[in-house]
Amino acid sequence: MLNVAQKRNLIHAETATAILEWDLTRGGQLTKFSLKSERGIREVLVGDVPAPNLTLEMPGRCFSVADVPAKARIIRKKKDRFTFATTARLDGIFTFEQEFDLFPEGGLFCEMGLFLDKEKTAKIRNAEMRFSMDVMSARNVLVNWISRDVLLKQDVTCIHVLATQNHALPRTESIDEPYLLPFVGLDLGWEDSRYFSHKFEMIIEDCTSIGGQMKAPVRTVAGPKDGRWELVWKLCEDSSERLTGPFLYRNRWGLFFGAARTGAGAKTDPARRNNLLGSRVCHVMYPYVRKGDEWPWGSVPVRQTFYQDAQIAKENPPLKRVDEAAKCGANVLILHQFWMRQAGSNGEPMADYQVNDPKWFKAFVGLAHKHCMRVLLYMRCI
Repeated sequence: MLNVAQKRNLIHAETATAILEWDLTRGGQLTKFSLKSERGIREVLVGDVPAPNLTLEMPGRCFSVADVPAKARIIRKKKDRFTFATTARLDGIFTFEQEFDLFPEGGLFCEMGLFLDKEKTAKIRNAEMRFSMDVMSARNVLVNWISRDVLLKQDVTCIHVLATQNHALPRTESIDEPYLLPFVGLDLGWEDSRYFSHKFEMIIEDCTSIGGQMKAPVRTVAGPKDGRWELVWKLCEDSSERLTGPFLYRNRWGLFFGAARTGAGAKTDPARRNNLLGSRVCHVMYPYVRKGDEWPWGSVPVRQTFYQDAQIAKENPPLKRVDEAAKCGANVLILHQFWMRQAGSNGEPMADYQVNDPKWFKAFVGLAHKHCMRVLLYMRCI
């Protein structure tokens, strides 16, 4: 579901799980964002605090995108994608452009650009983008965030370079990190839900600054403030640089919003069908190492962990395992990497993503679908 309408200065969009509204009199910023459930609508972003509302502080003045009007241009309006662009002028010397991409599955992306006019100069001391969310009254709130700090995970044969992750933190958690966090998300559940009914997640692509050759200090600050939960991306902080046009800053941010899965089958809206929130998952794990003298089998390591030898694949799970999972109440099956001819594990060995036993695979998936269960394939992309 993706319904879009424009009435004068408002662009209104609705998916199966959310309602969004942009106000062109306020710089084309989001002035309404509500999460939907079968039992009602919950306002997350409200009009008194537009989002993300790029705000620039310069010597003697401070102004925001929401302080000025914007012009809009519809680029694409289809049932599976809505794209539009806005343009606004700031302080007589900047042009601010946004291109929004909205998808019915629950994704909004925005590519933004701040342009300083040719031969103009500006000293931007501070710049920030802010999401102020009215979620503190929810019964259940958990905070999740991913940093840009490197996490080195050592296995037997190599060291994996991963990102540090922080999950299921309390709503009182305060975040203050010296970079633009690429991901900050909230798990939400109100009184009418048993545990958690929605996800609201904010992402930003590049950890680059306005000025300083994109390497000046930036920061992320998040946590409870004045009865709301706020995320602030600081695109520059205490800068003394004077910028000279033509100058350009670009970045891309996005929102992911998901609701609990309450239906199955092809007729269920993808915004609810294509997510795991509220699903009951069975992870089907069987040994996956296969012997051989040539590619791809020849790249299997002697050992995969410190505490045991390589576990050699001997068989596929019998089909009765699907019936057992359904009897336990599962509605999603995750097939571990044994489904591949060569099951990769972070390059130890490389995966080939070819089905090892097509006949078994088709029968297994077919039986799962008869039980109205989804099947997800385990992948590491290497």
